[in-house]
Formats: sequence, C-alpha cells, structure tokens
Amino acid sequence: MTINAQARLYSKFFYHSPNEILKRLKTLFQFSNFKISGETQVIITDEYFDTDEKSLLKSNSSLRVRKNNNGYFLIIKESKKRKVGTITRNVIENKLSEKEYDNLKHEKFNSIINKNFIEIIGFDIIHIVTIINNRNIFFIKKDDEEYKIMVDYFHIEEPLNKIVSKSQMEIEIQASDGTSLKKLDTIKIKIPEIYPEFILKNETKYESSIKFIENLPKTRKKKDSPLKILIYTTSLIIIMLIIIINLKVFTNISISKIITGISVLTLGLSILYYIPKLFFCNWINYHPNKLGLYIASVIFIIAVSTAIIFDKMREKALWTVAFGVLSVILQLIGGFNNIGFEDKMKKN
Repeated sequence: MTINAQARLYSKFFYHSPNEILKRLKTLFQFSNFKISGETQVIITDEYFDTDEKSLLKSNSSLRVRKNNNGYFLIIKESKKRKVGTITRNVIENKLSEKEYDNLKHEKFNSIINKNFIEIIGFDIIHIVTIINNRNIFFIKKDDEEYKIMVDYFHIEEPLNKIVSKSQMEIEIQASDGTSLKKLDTIKIKIPEIYPEFILKNETKYESSIKFIENLPKTRKKKDSPLKILIYTTSLIIIMLIIIINLKVFTNISISKIITGISVLTLGLSILYYIPKLFFCNWINYHPNKLGLYIASVIFIIAVSTAIIFDKMREKALWTVAFGVLSVILQLIGGFNNIGFEDKMKKN
C-alpha cells in the first residue's frame, strides 16, 4: 500500500489546449528554479466499479481497472483526509492480465470485495462509469522538493447508453515525499494566483463523473425483447397489407406502386423507431429539438410514399418532401448550436 497526496486544479474554460497548459506550467516552474524532466504522454482508460447505490463512493473509496500502454491495473483507493485542493489517499495497485480482468468481471469482483470491502459483501458490483484520459506527465525538482505533474484532458462515458461528456481539463500535482508534501500547499495556491482561470478542485474525477451520470435523464435504455420486436414487425405487416388491399380495391392505382409506396412508409417509420436505440445515434435522445426532428422526419417519410403512390398528388408531395428535408436540417443546426446539448455530447 502506498500513500498518495495530490493537489488538483481544473480549468474554468474549455478553450485551452493541453499543449498550451503544459507550456505555461513549465514556464512557471522554470521561473521558480525547478528543473523539468521525464516528459511523457499516455492514453488511459479507467473503468470504475461500485454498487448501484454507490456504496464505495459514499465511503470515500474507489475500485477501478486502468488500461494503458503497459497493460491492465487493478487500483483500490481510500481517502484518508482532505482539504481544499488536496486529497491524501491510501492506494493499492496490482497488475492484471486481460484474462484476469475478464475473470474479475465474470465473478463481479467478489474476491476483491471479500478481501478489501467486507461491508458490501453480497452486493452486486456493476460498471458505473468510464473515464478516458489523455495524460501529459512531467517531473519537477528543486533542492529537496520533487513533484509529479499531470495535465489531464479527459471525458466521461456512461457505459450503458454510451453517452459522452464534454472534454475537461485538470492538473494534478503529486508530492513524492514528506518534504514535498509540506510545501504542496504553496504550489497549489500559486498556480491560481498567476493563472486565475484555474481553480482548486476538491473532488476526484470519479466524483465528478458521478455528477455527470446523475444529471443524465433517469430512464436507462434497455434492449427490446425478441417478443416485442416480433409483435411490432407483425403489426406493421398487417397494417401494410390492410392499406394495400384498401388502396387496390378503392382506386385504380397499380399494385406495384402501392407496394413500393407502403414499403417506403414502413421502412422509413421502422428506421425512425430503431435509429435512436443504436449507441452511435444516441445523441438524438438528448437533442433539444428531438420532437421537431421526429415530426419533420415523419412528414418527409409520408410525403415520399405519397409521391410514389399517387400520381395526381406527386407535385404537392414533392414540395412537402422539400419542406421535410429543410425542417430536419434546421432542427439539427439549431440543436448542435445549443450549449445544453453540447454538455451531453463529446465535442472534440
């Protein structure tokens, strides 16, 4: 077990690039006579696990598996003490093979819980959140002080619906020993004094990610059962046949036009129903103009099928098609320019 003491700051703005922040921090430390060494960059994927009630979070602990260029690592953290901008924690870290990680997920981390978190034995452990982090690292040293500086550019991903947050910027300053820890407060206060766009942060990434998750709509998407899909498909076929028979009986329209038009209508409405359920189209569910998008899309689909079936109504239907297309485009543009929508989607 190791003791990890870190100061945390985050940017109040989102327009800074990691390279810009790195350059400014290095300039500041060099001005303060620190020597800089060991610059590296790594992509980190952290998967956090907890009970559905967030029992570990409530006890100031965390259970995560980290994946980076060196493999998989099981990391358990327990907060010892906090003050504004600084968190001191006990850390247990063990390297895993991919097979060991798969086994842990299969057993729902029971072996880890039984050994380290006896208070939640018997509770189901689930994948709560994923944090994907582009981390830039360097070290600074002056006399008997030594620190590890990490500039993190990360986003949060809700694992079930694949909803992604806007990217965020965080600076972590980790003291390497007791001497450095005593002077950590001075460094963490100096950075916001010189760069006021940064403020001290008194929460971990995991705690921030839970706030993001809890602010999402409460309904969690579930896959449709085979029975539901069968009922939906059968109902569509029956309705389609009824419309075809009625159109053929009461009009002189050719059966090929009727079948083509109704098929386009059925296919279009089916696509409209199933597209939001695909993870890469999940943004539709959180689009501020969702209702307008659906209405405009339905108008477009009906107009296309009408133009195919009815020759006499084709010109009017085509104008309606043009109106539907324009409406969809305007709804999309309006939503993508909406700040609230951007907060729910990754914008890199």
